[in-house]
Amino acid sequence: MQFDIIEVTNKNLLKKFIKFPKSLYSSNPFFVPHLFLERALFFNEKLNPFFKTSDVKHFLAIDKSQNILGRISGVINHTHNNFHNENVGFFGNFESINNPEVSRELFDKVKQFLKSKNINIIRGPVNLSTNHECGLLIDKFDESPSVMMPYNFEYYINLIENYGFYKAKDLLAVYIDAAKIDIQRLRKASNIIEKRYNIRVREVNFSKFNSELDIIYNIYNSAWEKNWGFVPMDKEEFLFSASTLKYIAYKDLILIAEVDKNPIGFIIGLPNINIILKKMDGKILPFGIFRFLSERNKLNDLRVITLGVVKEYRNKAIDYLLISKITENGVNKRGVRGAECSWILEDNYAMINGLLKLCGNISKRYRIYEFKES
Repeated sequence: MQFDIIEVTNKNLLKKFIKFPKSLYSSNPFFVPHLFLERALFFNEKLNPFFKTSDVKHFLAIDKSQNILGRISGVINHTHNNFHNENVGFFGNFESINNPEVSRELFDKVKQFLKSKNINIIRGPVNLSTNHECGLLIDKFDESPSVMMPYNFEYYINLIENYGFYKAKDLLAVYIDAAKIDIQRLRKASNIIEKRYNIRVREVNFSKFNSELDIIYNIYNSAWEKNWGFVPMDKEEFLFSASTLKYIAYKDLILIAEVDKNPIGFIIGLPNINIILKKMDGKILPFGIFRFLSERNKLNDLRVITLGVVKEYRNKAIDYLLISKITENGVNKRGVRGAECSWILEDNYAMINGLLKLCGNISKRYRIYEFKES
């Protein structure tokens, strides 16, 4: 097979880069395409603050007939390297036909880019940071992903591992089936924790959304600082990432825990809008936006995307309290049938065991790989 690997250097090539997954997965019933306009904003280096602190190159594999065969991004995240005192690079946005020659050339291109910057360790897939979508799905290929979680073909495992990548860390999704939960028992346990530490859990106030985001931002960067792979976000990047929350979220599924009006924790659950996005086929216009607005309040599946507790209140079951509260709100106010909590580091045993006690089960597994050139 004859093909070339080219760098994405203009808007036309970036458009092809963004649209390639939609054609690659066209016959796959489980894939959910991103909205094109959302991806165009995400990859816009002038608008997305992530690019201010990172070096990123995108590549396409193109055959002689100008057909796209694969794509990949090479990323040097300086914030990550400074925070963790590492010298690593990342690959992300990897998509490829089932051809080891194509994938090998794509990985080689990233390796060359990173090596030119004296980096010989590659991790991924990370699209473009662990604050964005990351991990390779390694099971449950017959299910659609939850909102803001990745999906890929099963053959990607071989393409990546045969290149020489090995497991660095697995990320888990835990699904809580609402039908198996005793809400009264859950409420009783929540009341005990609230009274013990004088905690009040409240819903986010959308009329003061910016100040509420300030609270969540401050807890977020402090709560996750010791986690493997965590990358702190500056305020600008955080607000950019959170900018769509108000249009997707329900206020009763974004909760803030307080002690004497001082915020100590938060949890964010989102309706699984992938159910709608699949029907929209990546398009807002001409009628996609109307479908979204008419159907978003009918969704009965959630994804808990993040949870944070300040250091002083860790190991006091505050995470259990927040998950209990969001579960109760989801069931009683939204008729939710279940919630996916993702992603969770495989060695975060306290969180995993707490969710399993809530009748959760490990539903999916994602993998971050690493490659080190000798």
